[in-house]
Amino acid sequence: MRAPLFVFGLLLAWPAAAEDPAPAPIVATEADFGCLTDWPAVGHTRYASLTGQLDAALAVARNPAGGELPPGTLVVLQPSEAMVKLNPGASPQSDDWEYLKLKVGRSGVAIKARGGAELKNIAGGCHDCHKAAAAHDNVCAGDHGCEPLPAFVVKAALKAVEKDPRCAEKSSP
Repeated sequence: MRAPLFVFGLLLAWPAAAEDPAPAPIVATEADFGCLTDWPAVGHTRYASLTGQLDAALAVARNPAGGELPPGTLVVLQPSEAMVKLNPGASPQSDDWEYLKLKVGRSGVAIKARGGAELKNIAGGCHDCHKAAAAHDNVCAGDHGCEPLPAFVVKAALKAVEKDPRCAEKSSP
């Protein structure tokens, strides 16, 4: 606690307490989405970090009891969709997740849409499905509480990751 400033018995000022600056907003950009086979996988899901906390994110992802992923964690099952964990309080209606629809090509990624609880895909609201995995910070997988994806959808997602066109440059001579 800071002491008040007295001069000749007069209170001149009470120094303001230093406030912790707000963390910089987490914003995923198209440049953040490289070849998915370079991203570590936990189960079928791929992880990356915008904030240098990949080891912490992977520890949570591997924890059978779940936990909260660090801000800046990117989560991908299939190349056309992603999730990014935002700073606490950034989007309470989506449990601080932003969902992204992506268009993937050999030259990179285009973000087609981004949003929180309002963003939808062919199956419905992104967050409507993911919130069932609350104990696992809304990351659906095996026994996390989400409705299981049909086997053909998982197979197609895995094949899409294996054939990620952004990885083609690595295999070219």
